[in-house]
Amino acid sequence: MPDYPTTARLWPYQPNWDDGVDVQVEYRTDIFTARSGREQRRALRSAPRRQITYSVALDGETRQRFVRDIRTWQGRPMLLPDPLRSARISAFVPADSDVFTLPAIPHWLGVGTELLIAGSLRRTVTAVDADLAAVTVDDHFADVLAVGTRVQPLLRGILGGSISAAHPVSRVATARLVFAVEPGTEPAPAEGGPGVYIHEGREVFAKRPNWVDGVGEAFEWPVEQVDYGHGRVSTFQPIEMGWLTQTATYLNVGPTEQTEMESFYHRMRGRRGEFLMPTWTDDITVVGDAAEGSPTLLVTGLDDGETGAIMIRLRSGRVLTRQVTATAGGQITVNRTWLEAFTAADVAMVCRLEVARFSSDALTFEWPTTVAAQVKIGFRTLEPLPAENPVEPLDDLSQYLLETSWGDYLDPLDDLDWAVNVRYPAIQFEALPWNMVHEDVLDSFDYFINFTIPESME
Repeated sequence: MPDYPTTARLWPYQPNWDDGVDVQVEYRTDIFTARSGREQRRALRSAPRRQITYSVALDGETRQRFVRDIRTWQGRPMLLPDPLRSARISAFVPADSDVFTLPAIPHWLGVGTELLIAGSLRRTVTAVDADLAAVTVDDHFADVLAVGTRVQPLLRGILGGSISAAHPVSRVATARLVFAVEPGTEPAPAEGGPGVYIHEGREVFAKRPNWVDGVGEAFEWPVEQVDYGHGRVSTFQPIEMGWLTQTATYLNVGPTEQTEMESFYHRMRGRRGEFLMPTWTDDITVVGDAAEGSPTLLVTGLDDGETGAIMIRLRSGRVLTRQVTATAGGQITVNRTWLEAFTAADVAMVCRLEVARFSSDALTFEWPTTVAAQVKIGFRTLEPLPAENPVEPLDDLSQYLLETSWGDYLDPLDDLDWAVNVRYPAIQFEALPWNMVHEDVLDSFDYFINFTIPESME
């Protein structure tokens, strides 16, 4: 058997954005399900497989070259310029230099990352060092690089074994390509830290679905039956509780939302991890006002004795999560008091928080443009047992900022590292407009973890 070639060829054909680009990331989970319905899940991959699918439009000489390339190189290593990830050089690079700077080092760039330098040079290099904003490569540039020159990571992999093409006329063709990235050739995926919303040791997947496509639900509670084909049937129910399967479409606009979605998926390792999923349906109706410092609230939609986790979304956009510990006569008691009063008219929705996991190890992000992606995700609820890998809760001040009107001045997705033991000045400047700051307010924050307010803030 001949040796598999190690030399990779640069793939020159750009996506036809009329059809968009699909990126599939896939983990692998081994799930053992007991007769009672309980699961034991084991992650079989520490990093996901990645596959990119897109169409190319070909005509004239480009179509002829495409056919020659496919006939001579299909199934051999390719270097695909990542159509969705890139950075721009932030400072002029003189000729004969081997260093360029970026506004910041993106998570996909590390030592050993192969790069395509766009512009008039259009050449490939490999990063040998990446420190702060400076990237050192393995070769010297023969010409200058202007500010704004595009840098793309090169994905090493192979094309799919079957490529289909359509010819509307003899000189024009469109082809659909599938490119599988070689495992281990990319930097480890960016998992980030826990999200902003944490309840009872679990992360809350608080991103709102795109209601243009609606939300689908399926309720399942299997039984076992012994049926000999005649006479009576014996029915057994070894599974102690049923489960809900929910599907929804999510829209990510901009790199921040996309990174946050991908990081959450990587932290969960596909189906391996568990989290709290809002149903995003009006499960409970608030009929009374909540008093600051009180643990009770008047509602409809719950039976006496019913308990469980709930999420309250206020019209201001704030999110409150609580554990209902008792329900009697339309009044619920929760595990933590309300940090700020609100009225029934302030409430946009109250829904249940279900312990859940992803229903599939694979997610496919559909990119109609380079700045927005949508993904359809399935969830499956689990039995509400104690958290498998408890996440540390927020400190008291962070929780206060998150749940009160002070938090209306924060964008939780803008800087997630403020959540626990974090950069106090970042919170202060975001949460406290200068026209609202006075000495008593600043003094009230003086206890923040391992931090003394600078004199300049007084």
